[in-house]
Amino acid sequence: MIEQTSLLHPKFTLNGFSHNASTLMDAAYSLIKEGDPFELVIGDFLMDWLNDSNTITVKTSGTTGTPKLQTFTRQQLVASAKLTGDYFELSPGQSVLMCLPANYIAGKMMIVRAMVLGLDLHFVAPISTPIPYEREFDFTAMVPMQLEASVKQLDQIDQLIVGGAPVSQELIREISEVRTNIYETYGMTETLTHVAVKKLNHTLSGFAEETFTALPGIEFETDARSCLVVTASHLDLHKWVTNDVVTLLNNKEFSWKGRIDHVINSGAVKVHPEYVEAILRDAFQCEVVVIGVPDPQLGERVLGIVETKDSIDKYAKILESIDALDAFEKPRELRAITEIPRNDSGKIDRNTTLEHLNLK
Repeated sequence: MIEQTSLLHPKFTLNGFSHNASTLMDAAYSLIKEGDPFELVIGDFLMDWLNDSNTITVKTSGTTGTPKLQTFTRQQLVASAKLTGDYFELSPGQSVLMCLPANYIAGKMMIVRAMVLGLDLHFVAPISTPIPYEREFDFTAMVPMQLEASVKQLDQIDQLIVGGAPVSQELIREISEVRTNIYETYGMTETLTHVAVKKLNHTLSGFAEETFTALPGIEFETDARSCLVVTASHLDLHKWVTNDVVTLLNNKEFSWKGRIDHVINSGAVKVHPEYVEAILRDAFQCEVVVIGVPDPQLGERVLGIVETKDSIDKYAKILESIDALDAFEKPRELRAITEIPRNDSGKIDRNTTLEHLNLK
């Protein structure tokens, strides 16, 4: 049985108030009974953390289909929190901003890190501009959409991790000069958030790192599909097979290409939509989704969906001038949509996007 002091550090504070297990249980109950919807979920998780069960059940984000339930021991969550604390040198009393929904693992782990490491946790609604004007924070986690909307306030944050979706080149340029140390993370529910990071600013080269580097104790390999396989000793996770196609540099570094279940087979050529999306976002200066749709000659053709209220002709002209994409990678068709659907965790929902355009 894990010791109570490992679950709740004596220096942990919630929105500025110190708590022991009893008072934190009372605070959780108040959030459930009187809080806003996002606070109710936080209260539920705090109650789960403080009960006698040794396991915690988490819902996956449903990026590639129906969300699933995944069960972990509390020891595994504690180990993940300590690994993050060691890597980012978080110490008791430091302030952290929780601005992700607690429905999913990224939000839950922000709470766990604070409780285990003795941090001062401040939670706010998971909105696009979450940084309170009156406070500074030592650490926070965001999705790219929040980071993009918060650039002007980043001087209030010392360290920031961003994940859940790729960070665009345009956004990387925007954050290059801010004082905050910003890291893009790689991870998933099954690995209890990040197992690898890459620094996006303040690097020795002056440019964002191009490869993800494993956190201590993590090792990588690839399977026959070139998909990443993760071994994480702190989680007792041995050879977890992902659907992420990567280029493996060694057992500690890789560059991410995209998901194998998103690959478009067009005329016997495999197109990685995430790679194409990154180039189009930079050229179009807006959000883009690249999807394969049935084609009688090619099997699948590459379709680009642009989030815009402008005429699609504007982007068709830009597309013609892009040299960074081969002819087979360029979308054969562009369509406009005023808002690209996203799921509850802020990730682009490709299936719903297809449905909105009557393509499924």
